[in-house]
Amino acid sequence: MKRYVLFVLAVGMILSCKKHGVSPVNIIGKWELARRYGGNIYPSDTTYKPGNGNILVFNADSTYKKYANDTLTASGPFHISGSHLYFDSNLYNSNFADVISTSGNTLTIKPIMPDIATTVYDKIQN
Repeated sequence: MKRYVLFVLAVGMILSCKKHGVSPVNIIGKWELARRYGGNIYPSDTTYKPGNGNILVFNADSTYKKYANDTLTASGPFHISGSHLYFDSNLYNSNFADVISTSGNTLTIKPIMPDIATTVYDKIQN
């Protein structure tokens, strides 16, 4: 009985451990901007055609690259805590989080600051 209890406790401890870096929300891969809406900085609702060159690449080593019109504009580490994405670079203040969600091959990034638009990306490569 004592071994059974120790086994159950050991399994419980292993299952309760959290991994650092890659999140339970799987964003690893290459994503292309499909839509931007809300906020005050961009037009109220803009849909982007495939091949527009606005790309986010999230790597398994917790680094990202951001391209605008096929030009690298930002790169560096990122981390995820729960459903919040933090870009740890000079481009973004890491004190501000974006709420992320995925559904199928769609990634939605909703900033917690209401004046910044929500962006929707379509997965184009794993």
